[in-house]
Amino acid sequence: MERLPHLTRNLEALAGRMTATLEWIKSQMVQPEAVAERIVNHAGRLDWRMENGATLFAAAAPPVFYKDWGAMEERDAKGLTVLVGVNLGYGLNEILKSAPPAHTVLVVEPRAEVLVACLGQTDYSPFIEAGRLIILPPDENAIYEALRRVDVHFVFGRIIFRGDMPSRQMGPEYDRLGRIIRNTLENMSVEFATLRKKQDTMVGNELSNFKRAFEDGSVARLQGAAAGVSAVILGAGPSLEMFAANMAQSPGHACYATALQTLPALQKYGLVPHFCMAIDYSRGMRKVFKRLDPEFAKGIPLLYSTKLDPEVLENYPGPAIPFWTRGGLGTYALADREPVFNAGTNVSVTLYRLLAWMGVGRILLAGMDFAWKGDHSHAGGHHNNVKGSVTLENADGETLHSTLSYTTALRDLIGDIRRLGLPTGCLYGGGAVIQGAQQLDFSKAVMEGFFASEPGSLEHFTNAVGAAHAPQQAPVFPSRSQQWNTRLRQMVKEFEKLAKKPERNAAQSFEGLKRLNAFLRSDPVFLPYLYNEFMDVAGLTLETRPFGPQELSKVRQIAKRVREKVRRMEEDMGFVAAEERNAPPSRRAGKRRAA
Repeated sequence: MERLPHLTRNLEALAGRMTATLEWIKSQMVQPEAVAERIVNHAGRLDWRMENGATLFAAAAPPVFYKDWGAMEERDAKGLTVLVGVNLGYGLNEILKSAPPAHTVLVVEPRAEVLVACLGQTDYSPFIEAGRLIILPPDENAIYEALRRVDVHFVFGRIIFRGDMPSRQMGPEYDRLGRIIRNTLENMSVEFATLRKKQDTMVGNELSNFKRAFEDGSVARLQGAAAGVSAVILGAGPSLEMFAANMAQSPGHACYATALQTLPALQKYGLVPHFCMAIDYSRGMRKVFKRLDPEFAKGIPLLYSTKLDPEVLENYPGPAIPFWTRGGLGTYALADREPVFNAGTNVSVTLYRLLAWMGVGRILLAGMDFAWKGDHSHAGGHHNNVKGSVTLENADGETLHSTLSYTTALRDLIGDIRRLGLPTGCLYGGGAVIQGAQQLDFSKAVMEGFFASEPGSLEHFTNAVGAAHAPQQAPVFPSRSQQWNTRLRQMVKEFEKLAKKPERNAAQSFEGLKRLNAFLRSDPVFLPYLYNEFMDVAGLTLETRPFGPQELSKVRQIAKRVREKVRRMEEDMGFVAAEERNAPPSRRAGKRRAA
């Protein structure tokens, strides 16, 4: 079709690469003929006629909106641009015209007819086929998964968000999608930065805790065990001091849950939770024992992420029950036998998710402020040295101080409340507004039944928690270190040959790096601990210079780290050789003792 000369070629390029996008376009029943009719010549340029008869660029020509979109700094070369709204491709073309080869552009256009119009104007097939242009349907899950797959750009480059201003004339969906994507990008930037810096620590903690975790039991037995229970999550925000005494005096018949770090703040009120939780992997968690009375805590079960610092776990005076979280060893190695949770970065949000999974009937939030007035960031007894870099308003219009991590957790909690549909109340004490949670004072919460569980349900649940703290059989994995060492030596030798003539062997070196990256990702058991290694290899594929001595040195260092990590995993997780794996358990134990 004359006004859509490149549509067929672009749709062919999408086929097999972005099938979800192609299916979405088809599902919208877009008629190319009708699309072509809405492309008009306005002031010597192609323009799009909207439903109201006006055109997108009636007020100003495209260069007014996109004159700076092609500007790329050096750090953008390995980065990612996310574009919401493409109109006829004016902004997208400006980006692609200047984007370096390693830069990826991810496009979301909420209107299928506009996307068809854009695909009809420019041949994007070379960019699509090279993986430099990714076009997505306007679906939150598809966007989330696509962003996770381009993690290398989060780690090594800069993420640029572009919202197409002219497209906003067509409807509110552009602003809505833009907000969702900006929030997702913010969350992922924090997540990938944490993974890059701390993944070795987190998985290293899991390895140290691995054998003990199976001796401590499993939360798997608690799924649905809290049916009929009303739960109270005790945060450590300043408002906890407004309600803690009332809850200690009149606890009702609810299950109280809190963070390990919050226990010292509860001591002075004599408010004893039914269990506490710890997910923080850092050594800083050890400081909690400077404030925590062991006598107060010894009867309180601790539900702990296996990423917890081993010394914190060792020092906890009460019973401990492990759970596995995404991004760690359980993600693949234990997925068929253990629940693996998306814990997030905030323990109160994790408590909300686990309590919902346990089947509670309703949840009341107390001391969950996510912000504060003045310099009093937490309730007394909790550490109180958080500096606010974000400002919010509370329900009364007062200015609050917060942090990026708290506002991210607040967004996650609001999303969970909406997604799970669990009746949720909040003992409101002037903190951040938690949308979806009913704001209550103590008396109103009592009247609404947030402190009342169904008869027998709380006792059933606490018994189940006790039973979950029981040893279970650890899995047995076959040894594969010899196989890995052999393959790594072979690949390093190949790179040594290629590095002698970098310019001539540039293409083979690039393909070799992709094979090395795929190999490091090939074993799901090893995958979480090798995150930094396969990301380092992926980073080398973004280099603009050919593979030479400097890159060879990096590959050798990566291979050395991989061998050391594989060896540690096999030791800490109890890997055994194939012939030993087939031997009776008593014989395997005898061999380990002899060693």
